[in-house]
Amino acid sequence: MSKSTKAAIISGTFLRPGVSKNKRLYTTENIGKAVARMQEEINKPGGLVINMATSHAKAYEDDALSSVGRVTEVKQKSDGSGWFRADIINTSNGRDIAVSTAEGVAKTISIRGGWMSDKKVIEHEGYSAVETADDMAVIGIDFTGRPGVEGAQIEDVQLFESFDGRNIETFYESIEDVELVEAFS
Repeated sequence: MSKSTKAAIISGTFLRPGVSKNKRLYTTENIGKAVARMQEEINKPGGLVINMATSHAKAYEDDALSSVGRVTEVKQKSDGSGWFRADIINTSNGRDIAVSTAEGVAKTISIRGGWMSDKKVIEHEGYSAVETADDMAVIGIDFTGRPGVEGAQIEDVQLFESFDGRNIETFYESIEDVELVEAFS
């Protein structure tokens, strides 16, 4: 293992074609559009950070400390599913998630996103009503114990030795003592 400011690099499947447990229909086409949009943001200087949060609840609360990773690469696999790679940051939350994923405890994930075109409610393969759209966006991938999409999970984890900071010279800009040199009247 090498020393790093990353706790881990993880990869896996964030979305598969089919009907989710939330009765949303994800298609090869709308997943493809989401993947293209994500990769565009990843490649764009100053683009949207597609982050990973410890949970949807923490992401919804906009809890900055729950943001434990950054998606660095996405692609659409031949089966239509969305694949990703992400750096997990070397913070206490990041290290906890990295170890939990490596041990298979925090294995499942869920997307944060939305439809980017008109939502439709349709019948599909035995379902009387599922919602779908021609286009969608994924703005985050969060850890969850209850994934809505079957097979949305971490498939590979590369742990790094934690960066300990001992090679960094530390200095402080605070003032401990104040000396009064001249009084003004």
